[in-house]
Amino acid sequence: MFALAAQFLLVAFDVQSVVATLAVPLLLGLGAMTWLIGEAIGRFITHNGGTTFFSTLGSVSRERFSTWKERLQRTGAVIIPRDWSEIDLRRLAPEAVLSFRTSASVYVLLVATVTVLMMLALVAMMHLEETAGSVGISVWVSFNALVAASCLAATAMATVVMIALLHIVRVLRFEVSYRRALTSLAAVIGVCSAVGVLAGALLPVVGTTPILKEMFPPASVARLTSSAVLLEMSAGGAVLGFALGLVVALNDLFRAAENFVLRRLAVPTVFLALLWAGPWIGISPRTVTEDILDRYRTAHDGSGPACDARATPHLLADHGRVLEFLERCGGFEALSNAWLWGLACAVCVVLVLVRTRRDVLATSTADDTL
Repeated sequence: MFALAAQFLLVAFDVQSVVATLAVPLLLGLGAMTWLIGEAIGRFITHNGGTTFFSTLGSVSRERFSTWKERLQRTGAVIIPRDWSEIDLRRLAPEAVLSFRTSASVYVLLVATVTVLMMLALVAMMHLEETAGSVGISVWVSFNALVAASCLAATAMATVVMIALLHIVRVLRFEVSYRRALTSLAAVIGVCSAVGVLAGALLPVVGTTPILKEMFPPASVARLTSSAVLLEMSAGGAVLGFALGLVVALNDLFRAAENFVLRRLAVPTVFLALLWAGPWIGISPRTVTEDILDRYRTAHDGSGPACDARATPHLLADHGRVLEFLERCGGFEALSNAWLWGLACAVCVVLVLVRTRRDVLATSTADDTL
């Protein structure tokens, strides 16, 4: 009796498992059929287009299945790979891998990687260590970057004001691209900020990798305990991007001009001329630095530590006092106007050459099209 009951329970469980397995397909099929029948009934009642209800049901079913088939074909055309010509496995052959072009590319990539790692190590030493040397370098670099960006900004604003006046009195008879210049400035700042954040995000991994951690001082790696390093690196990238973006933006002001001299040479020439004349009008890194430090000494009654004083944590925490200490004791030299002008001139020359080449290629393409 118990054996019969046990067999009955096993059969019941088997039937239940089969029903549970088929429940989803059955429900889906039942739902689809109910939907088709309901739509067929609705059309038949509304339009009475078919002679019978079954003919209406058949036309609705064929129409829906045709629509589903077309959608499946479109989906297949999108997701099914048809052309593998974008991948060329022949480039992995030994003669291609060992070619001069590949070897030179690998060498340049290795040099760039080592350079980036050294820059990361230098940045980690400047921003994360609390020794006197690292704090002094960090303060010197940060202050010079700020002063250089300020001088470039003032010169750029003077250039834009001159151009705006000439445009208002209709000396310039073409559209000045102010919006394009602002867009270029924002784009360069954004790219450099993103690069700074990326560098900050790489510091914890690169600084603890067994092969590379010897490049990073232990004291700097030990301070990687806060996400504030991302903000610091992003701010540094933003300052660099602002300085570069100013030069790029100025080169975009006359992009609507047809004359090559006006389009590519006029604005950089005016900007570099004003930047060179900066020391005579009080806009130069050295003049600004001396004025700031004099005001700092006045605000603090000229008091400061002796040149042979010990670098205490209190002194290192006050970057203004560190800067004044370095300048007074002969360990600080402001960025010269010649260096700033030379760097700005180099960036302008590169931009002119690159954009001139782009203009030539665009003209050649237009001629070939015609």
